[in-house]
Order: sequence, then structure tokens, then C-alpha cells
Amino acid sequence: SSFPVGHYHSYSGSVQYDLVVTGTGGYDSLIKELLTDVMNAAIHNEPALFHCSMGCDRTGTLAFYLECILGMSDIDIDIEYELSSLFDDGNSAQTYYYRTRTDQVSGTRWRYLKNKFADFSGGTISARVIEYLFSIGISAGLMNEFRAAMCDGTPSTLVAPTVNVTGSYINCS
Repeated sequence: SSFPVGHYHSYSGSVQYDLVVTGTGGYDSLIKELLTDVMNAAIHNEPALFHCSMGCDRTGTLAFYLECILGMSDIDIDIEYELSSLFDDGNSAQTYYYRTRTDQVSGTRWRYLKNKFADFSGGTISARVIEYLFSIGISAGLMNEFRAAMCDGTPSTLVAPTVNVTGSYINCS
């Protein structure tokens, strides 16, 4: 590949497709790895390119996570994800195909993505996704560095949730 990147990672096609699109298997660890790669590139002012065969499902999913980290509005995230439905397979006279993937269509990845975070706290999809990312081990520090690298001005600071743990022990020495 002649694309000038400091770090190059290639992820196996079908296995990663199944994990990213269906959320099965080692989904959490793969999402953590992919996001960490892209965020570190931005933090170090290096170019990053992520794509899949048609620029739809896997590309749209990774962009969705990055936009949530940046705190984009729900409607902007919806619009951006829907744009990843347009693709050109290069195999027909039709220039672009469109696959509807809105909340109105059952069984779509968009519905899966939005529902995946329903049990996390927050009033926006971004807030719920960030809580999920904390739960899989992505640090507030990494996300804050990424936000600072990608935003003009001074973005708000994300703070990881804390938990107080207390215990009572009986008959112990």
C-alpha cells in the first residue's frame, strides 16, 4: 500500500465483519483495538484511513463510535451513519446503491447499534456510548487526548465513572 501511514494494521475480512456488524464474539476487544488505533493516530498527528469493502457497515460503525467520542449530536450521527449506506460496487452501470438502514427497518445494524447502548446512562447516544467505552477499558485520558486533537478550542473533559466499594466481613481473621 502506498498510503503514507505510520502504523498499518490489516484486519481479516469476514471474521471482523461478523464481529463488527453482528456484535458477536470478541466484539468489545475488537472495537477497543480499532478505536485505539485510530485515536492514537490522531493524537500523534498521523493520517488514519479506515475502510471496508463497500464503506458501509464496518466503516459506518467505526465512524459512529468516533463521532460519539467527539460528542456530536444524535441527529448529526444519524445523518452521517445513513450516508455510509451509499456505495458503488463498481460492478454495474448503476453508479450508487442505497441500502436503507434507518430505525424504521427491522434487523438493520443501525437499530442494533442504537439498542446496544440502551442500558447505559446518559441523555444522548454519545453519552451512552462513552459509558460503554469506559466499560470495555478505553480510558478517559485517551478519549480526552483524541477530542483535543480533533476539536478546535478546548473540548469538555470526559471523566470516567467511579465506584465506591465497601464490605463487611464476619467471622474472618
